[in-house]
Amino acid sequence: MTRYDLLLIFLFLLTTIGCSPDGPPIAEVAGQVLLDGKPLPEAEVTFQPVSGRPSVGTTDLDGHFEVHYSATRKGALVGDHSVRISTYQAPHPIGPNGEMSSLKKEVVPHRYNRDTELTQTVESWGNNFVFELRSK
Repeated sequence: MTRYDLLLIFLFLLTTIGCSPDGPPIAEVAGQVLLDGKPLPEAEVTFQPVSGRPSVGTTDLDGHFEVHYSATRKGALVGDHSVRISTYQAPHPIGPNGEMSSLKKEVVPHRYNRDTELTQTVESWGNNFVFELRSK
């Protein structure tokens, strides 16, 4: 291998380092949602950045969640977000015979979803948030 070959390989590697085919910088985001001190199950948690697409997750029975940016990427865009938390789910088809899911009512006050007051900054690491919501 000549010096010229080595130089070409070096330049190729140099131009590909740092180029991510996966998209923008994303950091893992997890946490817990409590409503009046109790875990809030089956709530949708949405991190909406100032610009860009949102990341969404659903709480488990203990109110824990992690958000996903896409089907293959966990996390949210690094930066400032508004956060919406909601339990509402409209009926939707669930079976081959036209069966519909049941309506799930909203138990979270509008100040945490439709008119959210919640904000959070997603850092490049260490994003574990606890949202302590109050019904009154």
